[in-house]
Amino acid sequence: MKRLNNKHDVYDMLNHETIWYRHGGPEEVGHSALYLPTCAVLRERPDDVHAEIVHSLIKEFTTLYGLNGTALSIMPNGEDHFTLIKTAHATHPARQHLLFEGYGLSSEQEGVAVHRQLARKASEHSFTVTISSGRTVDAWNTKPYFRERVTEAFGEDAVPPGVRLEAPRGPAEIVHTIKQMFKIGVKRVIVKVNGSGGEGNTIVTLGDDIKIVAEKVIGQISGVKEKWVSVEAWIPWQITGCCSFFLADSHAPIPMTLVQQVLSPITAGFIGSRSILDITYDDQQAIIEHTARIVDDARVEGVRGFCGADFIISLPGQTKNEFLLPSGLALRYIEATPRVGGHNQELKALSMIAKREGMMIDDFIHLRVCNKPVSNTASRDDVRLAIKTTLRDLAEPFDARPIREGDVRFLLDCNFGEQTQTHYDAIMLVSRRGRAEAKIRAAFEHLESLGMLQT
Repeated sequence: MKRLNNKHDVYDMLNHETIWYRHGGPEEVGHSALYLPTCAVLRERPDDVHAEIVHSLIKEFTTLYGLNGTALSIMPNGEDHFTLIKTAHATHPARQHLLFEGYGLSSEQEGVAVHRQLARKASEHSFTVTISSGRTVDAWNTKPYFRERVTEAFGEDAVPPGVRLEAPRGPAEIVHTIKQMFKIGVKRVIVKVNGSGGEGNTIVTLGDDIKIVAEKVIGQISGVKEKWVSVEAWIPWQITGCCSFFLADSHAPIPMTLVQQVLSPITAGFIGSRSILDITYDDQQAIIEHTARIVDDARVEGVRGFCGADFIISLPGQTKNEFLLPSGLALRYIEATPRVGGHNQELKALSMIAKREGMMIDDFIHLRVCNKPVSNTASRDDVRLAIKTTLRDLAEPFDARPIREGDVRFLLDCNFGEQTQTHYDAIMLVSRRGRAEAKIRAAFEHLESLGMLQT
């Protein structure tokens, strides 16, 4: 791998020298088209109809990014995967780097054995390979393990107060732990089990029926390998975000993204993220420096590629001792993202938009939010028209026209409409930095006020 000095070198490598291997985990729903319209081995679809929709999306984004003639994103249909990788390389000889995206929950269930075999073959054919240790990613995906590593680096003040339960035998142990948290003055707790995007979280407020919650949690961990339960104090936040890096064998962590996250007010689940930051420059630099220290431990242990950490920023005074930023606000780390996350996908898409415009990624800002299925739509064009109408005077669809200063464009991620719904629908707003930022904020607030966003 060539020397990577900064994120611009990384994006250049990812967009021009890399074959992405996304296979593993859930089936392909078309989301890959947003950020992998070229040179990638994608996930599979179970039927030809939906596969055709995915391929049409790949073509759409290839055209929108100005990448005509270079599309080679493949969904395997029984073909040998290494043959597909060699085919991609034969078509694009400059792509000599093979990147495996990582694992969301369980490397074993997401094809780690297959990935190791492919990585070995690729290395034998002179590919440079970026692949994480499955065992290490599984450890860092475990929220209690991440808490321990942050505590070792910065002390207990850098995480919310909490307790780890290792394989509780029944609801009573969970009930007792939640009651103990309430006794120390906590008004709200969050109970976590293995999951991503907030899917493993249950929020409990003082006065709720704790026994029902505990029984639900026991049901969640029964029959699964990861049986830990984490009970943490819910700390009210001003800002929640993610800071991520690219990790390579012989490099210090390379800062890639610092974004604010949009979370559900009900479940604290992931709804979206934005590169519009309500954080001072000094606080941003402090977060990057602190997070680099954490993810470098992950690098030493075997994580490669994208790796980041989610955090919250709160007003001081929530707990007795706190890990403070230069502004005086309190920083607390929540969980690791030792894989390609949603914000990494968004920013890679943004890097291709910037390339199309002849500009740098830092010249642009974005906001991407998951939306509810749009009613009375049966096609992608219907959805696009509905969103355009909804965002009248705020945003126009992304097309071949240059993005002028003051313009806001929107991309549909993989919203097929009601007749062929996916489980993941999103709108991504993009503009150049500057006066259009107010329009992006207004567009988000308008979508939110109409109840169009997932909750």
